[in-house]
Amino acid sequence: MFVAYLDRINISIADPTIQKALHISPVAFGAVLSAFTFGYAILQIPGGILADKIGAKKLLVIALIWWSIFTGMTGMAMSVGFLIVVRVLFGVGEGLENGAQFKLIGDFFPSKQRSAANGLFLISIALGPAIVAPLAVWLL
Repeated sequence: MFVAYLDRINISIADPTIQKALHISPVAFGAVLSAFTFGYAILQIPGGILADKIGAKKLLVIALIWWSIFTGMTGMAMSVGFLIVVRVLFGVGEGLENGAQFKLIGDFFPSKQRSAANGLFLISIALGPAIVAPLAVWLL
């Protein structure tokens, strides 16, 4: 999850550069940012169902490969339409993760340790952007 949140913050930091390179208006860029959230949201429940059906570990590997491909494709976008499609599909890959990760915590941690395990999992939501934002600014 830490790595997933690293990826999410980068596009916000690269916003001015992307808008300039692709001649995207702020409104269109808002659609780009929303596209990820749409793909992410629609796969939350199906991701949990898939984790139960095919296994959480297998789904995490599939999701990681999926969103890694579309993270890379984000940098290849030459139009707003393509960027929106890529961001939706990137969101789909990351949307598959949560159900699988929570299932793994439930499967591998005794009930008395699940709160701590979930806490460690969820702290990455804050640490990923906090750590990568200054680095991403420096790299840009």
